[in-house]
Amino acid sequence: MSRAPQFPDDFFKVNFHNAARHAADNRECIRLLGLALLQQSYSVKETAECLSVTKDAVHDWLRRFKQGGLEAMKDQGGRGRKKCLPITDEEAFKQAVLKAQQLKDNGNITGNDIKQLLEKEFGVTCGKTAVYGLLHRVGLSWMSARSPRSKQSKTVNSKRVYKSASAENRVKPKK
Repeated sequence: MSRAPQFPDDFFKVNFHNAARHAADNRECIRLLGLALLQQSYSVKETAECLSVTKDAVHDWLRRFKQGGLEAMKDQGGRGRKKCLPITDEEAFKQAVLKAQQLKDNGNITGNDIKQLLEKEFGVTCGKTAVYGLLHRVGLSWMSARSPRSKQSKTVNSKRVYKSASAENRVKPKK
């Protein structure tokens, strides 16, 4: 037999349906609806079956509500890989890269230069792939277009000349 839930004192005073309606996240909404079902005298097992979750998840939601109220029902984060540079520092990083580009004699800075800048000024150590991703996120391009090779451009021009000459010299069919 499953354990009976222990409800906190203010549990039956909270309007979980209204809170679920205004939830920013779908998972938060499901948690709040689960607590609303418990409020309506559904058992933990019935609540879990209605929402297609485990009984342990329902008990976890109740424990979280006891500890932190409605605020604790929101996602806690922790999912996915963290960014190497906090979002708050991205604008300062962008300005530092632009400044470094101006100070460089030819105006071109490499991924290694930016990696060293991150280590010196921001105390962040990351790989070049992360550096390029960060540059993309702040709207900077680290690659410039190459000029066409001289040998290649000659070949292209000679093909154009041949095409235009052959089009002019074509024999037109007689009517």
